[in-house]
Amino acid sequence: MVQLASRRPAKLRRGRAADRGAALVEAAMVTPLLVLLVFGIIEFGLLFKDTSSVAAAAASGARTAATQARTNGYQDNVAAAVTGALSSVGATPQELVVYRVEKNGLNQPVNWSSAQITGCSTCYKFTWSGGQWVPSGGSGWAAAAQQACGPVATTDYVGVWIKARHDMLTGMFGSARTITEKTVMRLEPVPGDCR
Repeated sequence: MVQLASRRPAKLRRGRAADRGAALVEAAMVTPLLVLLVFGIIEFGLLFKDTSSVAAAAASGARTAATQARTNGYQDNVAAAVTGALSSVGATPQELVVYRVEKNGLNQPVNWSSAQITGCSTCYKFTWSGGQWVPSGGSGWAAAAQQACGPVATTDYVGVWIKARHDMLTGMFGSARTITEKTVMRLEPVPGDCR
């Protein structure tokens, strides 16, 4: 009996040591997955926030253009509205296009699949440089040529397209993502006589 009692604690000690070793192996396997999951949630949460903010900036710019129909300099006011809406965004703005959307769907100045400006017949293009939007081309869309008078069926539509770059925080999921958003709105009818 005495001999049996002295062996028992040694077996218990070996069992406890084996349990500790198994827990250490399990922790070594699970910890990298948890770290990847946590950083993934952070990275893609920030990307989602920036995407939502760029979409809101495009809507703000389109709303400005729609309410300032037939107003000279509206394109600069659109750029200012977009700048204000992007002030708290972590993404870096790159390009802005203010363009006329024709009723037949033509004059889409952006190749949506490659996020590249392909040209347009009635648009203003801006490039982000030195913390502000700088005009960079486009054939323009004169305020006097905007159809914002008469019946709704003949009213023009304006589009605002924004391209921005979101730099990934950790680099675990790539270095950067391109965000492109657009909003199209109908010009609001101008009160009074449109001559």
